[in-house]
Amino acid sequence: MKLIVQVSIFLVAVSALADPPPAPSAEQPDTLCTDKDVSCSSWAKEGGCLGENSLHVSSVCPASCNICSPGCHDKSASCTSWAIAGECAKNPGYMLAHCPLSCGACIVTCKDKMDTCPSWAEEGRCEGDHAAFTLRVCPRSCGVCSTACLDRHPDCSSWAHEDQCHENGRFMLQNCARSCGVCSSECSDHNSTLCEMWGTQQCEENPLSVVKLCPATCGACHDTCADKDTSCPQWAQEGECERNPVVVGRLCPMSCGICADMLGVASGDDTPVVHKAEL
Repeated sequence: MKLIVQVSIFLVAVSALADPPPAPSAEQPDTLCTDKDVSCSSWAKEGGCLGENSLHVSSVCPASCNICSPGCHDKSASCTSWAIAGECAKNPGYMLAHCPLSCGACIVTCKDKMDTCPSWAEEGRCEGDHAAFTLRVCPRSCGVCSTACLDRHPDCSSWAHEDQCHENGRFMLQNCARSCGVCSSECSDHNSTLCEMWGTQQCEENPLSVVKLCPATCGACHDTCADKDTSCPQWAQEGECERNPVVVGRLCPMSCGICADMLGVASGDDTPVVHKAEL
């Protein structure tokens, strides 16, 4: 009882702070272009996207380096097969510009392709003889998705450096979770009991105190389709996606093409991409 009283007093005090105007928002597309480091906007302003380490900076900071934008997609139907063949690592300048989805610069919002997926999962179709097909059609229901901490707007890193995480906490902490330090990689509530007690109302009324403790409850977490192991590109290149589609497909949905399938992107032929001059 004492804890609840103390928490309530704290929340009332925070709610007395001035409520800043919200930053502009938009309906979220199926893919997001998001930086992977909070320093990206600074690196971009310092010329890192075009400097000696431009390939590394561009891969870590695709939004700040204008490699992609919300709604980004591959520019060739062959991108998935090129990525599986290892071209993202062999030819990063060309591939990041032309195949941002298959090379992981674009983040795919995880969703099932059919309304019947939850019932199929309950029937056990995510395992056994039907698994290879069902994982591609029902990635969310079959546990392919990951809950990630990421930014939902390409300007999040820049806004964070302008102190918008504090000045405009209600919008920023929910939509720029990585840049505002709400979470790092995985995204989940830190105290399920308190988060359930507060509910979403406190997320809106007291974002500066509640969102970082309850990112899942407050809607700051994002369901994504992404590889779960750094060895995934190598395994895909070695043919493990075909030899062991269920186990490797769950671990490596991006490298195995499941994320592209989610968006209805067809794989092209296996003709290697012609190596272009680095951009």
